[in-house]
Amino acid sequence: MPKHKQPVEEFPDEGVLIAKEMSEIEPVGISRALSFPLAAKNIVIKDEESLITANNFRNDIRAIKAEIEKYYDPLIEKAELTRKAAVEGKKSIVDKKEFFWNPLDYADRLAKSKISDYRADQDRIRLAAEREKRRAEEEARQIADKAADEAYELAKNGDFKTAEKIVDAATEKAEAVLASPPEIPEKIKLDNFRERTQWWAEVTDASLIPQKDLLPDVWEGSTQQKKFDAIARVMKDQMRIPGVVARSRKV
Repeated sequence: MPKHKQPVEEFPDEGVLIAKEMSEIEPVGISRALSFPLAAKNIVIKDEESLITANNFRNDIRAIKAEIEKYYDPLIEKAELTRKAAVEGKKSIVDKKEFFWNPLDYADRLAKSKISDYRADQDRIRLAAEREKRRAEEEARQIADKAADEAYELAKNGDFKTAEKIVDAATEKAEAVLASPPEIPEKIKLDNFRERTQWWAEVTDASLIPQKDLLPDVWEGSTQQKKFDAIARVMKDQMRIPGVVARSRKV
């Protein structure tokens, strides 16, 4: 069964050393690309400031990619070179562009995965805080309603002093309940950050899958998995097949 939650493929730190083998070094801004994989590995996101820093890191990657395209694409077009036509692939213009482009791609994917993971954690915290806030609001409402009913009965019988004490005590208790939930973290908007939700299916117990949901004479292999994945992409968390669950993550 294919694994969908694959980590970002490793990029060797020694890629910087390979640059020394190149006889021609391109503009300084472009050669900086080789330092980005290691920098991406060192990114740790723990708060709003480090989140914004990581997003700015990705913006820097976009800027250098633009420099690479501006520098190499006209040369590629002018020379009309391809990998096949290059005498030495490593020295070809296309390969040189990829030599700087690929480290940036790796660093960008790694940084984005760290940003997405942090945002997913914050979403979970936010949802939990919102649920706790709703629970507190309901509890406070019940406290207020109960006190109001009791105070009303006392007031009908002329015991206004006791009625007032009940209302004051209930107000204090309700305010304490409302103050108890944790603060709901604000969702931070990031410049130029886009992500989508990727859905796939995971078979948790093949023995539970109804025969009608299985392709004829197919189980081991990718065809059956592709069918379940397609259903998961359409149905999302509404997918209902015994023994199969829909999974998702931000990408």
